[in-house]
Amino acid sequence: MGRGKKEEKFAKVCSLLREHGVRITNVRKAVVKELLNGKQHRHVEELCRKLASKGVSRASVYRTLSLLEHVGFVSKVLYGERHSHFEFLSIGEHHDHLICIRCGRIVEFKSSQIERLQKEIAKKHSFELKGHVLEIRGICPQCKRLNKEQEKTVKDC
Repeated sequence: MGRGKKEEKFAKVCSLLREHGVRITNVRKAVVKELLNGKQHRHVEELCRKLASKGVSRASVYRTLSLLEHVGFVSKVLYGERHSHFEFLSIGEHHDHLICIRCGRIVEFKSSQIERLQKEIAKKHSFELKGHVLEIRGICPQCKRLNKEQEKTVKDC
């Protein structure tokens, strides 16, 4: 994301937070900027380390992420028992995830079929749909290839 695009998104997030009645503190600004400056999926510990150098406490990072998740600007992506990443959500845009159980790689994908099906299911059960989370866990192509190479080496011994 280019600098102008990041600044535009930062201003939009701050504006929408104000509309939700949220005060825009220096700590919240720092967390939002760090989320926008990094890669798409940010590990919480990585955020805490980066922001600690700016005087932002671990508790403040967690509180801010929780607030951003509550108002719908970030989503928590869990993998494994102790690992979670956060990602900024594009307003009005949704995607799901493939997560490798070996290396933790996260691949984003969009599916109009899944979106349509979830609406049908919600309607069938008289649910007012507000969103969904889909995480498909498996083994990525790189890990599968490594596994096959390891199996071949064992057979050759």
